[in-house]
Amino acid sequence: MAKSFQWNKFTFIPYRNFSEKETFHTISQRLRKTEIHNYDKTIRSKKIAHWDYQKFYECASKAGFENVDIFILNGQQVVPCVNELFEYMPNA
Repeated sequence: MAKSFQWNKFTFIPYRNFSEKETFHTISQRLRKTEIHNYDKTIRSKKIAHWDYQKFYECASKAGFENVDIFILNGQQVVPCVNELFEYMPNA
């Protein structure tokens, strides 16, 4: 199994899954917006890349990481969500 994979010119490293102690409430409080999303054209001029959750996980699955919750991107923990890629702040 690879240790990382490429998606949309970015290198993602699988990090870990959420623990049982990390509830939806605590997870949602630790998410921060990035500039990688799929929102409408009025916002697109500000973003780095168009986000596609399904294609991201297709690529992750091909590399053997279909069940990973948190990845590392550019030294930051990130969480793939349906409409955007969020930064995860574990100590927030």
